[in-house]
Amino acid sequence: MQRILFYLNYAARNLRRGARWTTFAVFCIAAGVATIVALRSLGLAIGDSLTDNVRQNNHGDITISRANPGANLFPAFTRSQRQADDTFTQAQVDQVQTWAQQNNAQVAVYSRTGNIQVTAVSYVSVGRPQFINVLLIDPTTFPPTGDIRALDPSGKPLRDLFTGGNDIVISQNLADSQSIKVGDRVRVSNTTDLYTVRGIVSSDNEASISNPTGSFFGFAYLDQAQAAKLQLSTLPNTISIALPPDADIYAARNALQEIIPRWRFTRLSPTCFRPIRKSPICWGASLW
Repeated sequence: MQRILFYLNYAARNLRRGARWTTFAVFCIAAGVATIVALRSLGLAIGDSLTDNVRQNNHGDITISRANPGANLFPAFTRSQRQADDTFTQAQVDQVQTWAQQNNAQVAVYSRTGNIQVTAVSYVSVGRPQFINVLLIDPTTFPPTGDIRALDPSGKPLRDLFTGGNDIVISQNLADSQSIKVGDRVRVSNTTDLYTVRGIVSSDNEASISNPTGSFFGFAYLDQAQAAKLQLSTLPNTISIALPPDADIYAARNALQEIIPRWRFTRLSPTCFRPIRKSPICWGASLW
């Protein structure tokens, strides 16, 4: 023990004596990390704008969300103090679903959160962030744009991977980082119950420039029926709508803004509005 303390004290003394070299080394490390993040972000941006199907990436023609955008960057520090401000009311959900039925549109109601950890039972790591992007979905309706098919078991639709129990579907990058395979048991924060990995899907399904957490650390799908067990709100914070091919997307957006009144928002960009004294609500629309 004395030797360890001596080594630590000696190292700290050398760092203080060579302050300029220490500062330079820290700067180089920071610059290297920043370069990797910048290159990865650039690749995602190019993919989003040139090669990806925007409608698929958006999970619909129009996506309305009360999810805090900061949760994608700082998931451990963005839990709302008033959870009700970060979800839609049941009345709003019912109105959107009624509108969708009347206009031959498909709708998926789900929640996004960045305050959940998923780790393999046998996984041990010190100092590595494990907060990931988690989507609580209804497997029968998500996504409204068509099936998400698993890499393992190959080609199986997302809706068929959930059995009604403690099931979880994870991304390829999360599986690779912790050596998780289909059938393995994993721990999910906020509950002592173990969950069974039923499938592994492509990381591209949720990885985008607007979701760096999912891009770098991975994501997971859980049945929204698990929300109460995970101490999360049972009300959704995201609604995605897929319109018929001949639909007017601008008219649809205006109609949906009547359901969630526009007067509560201040315009930030062509597709994003910020409510007064409320959490942000963003409208992502794929314009064809």
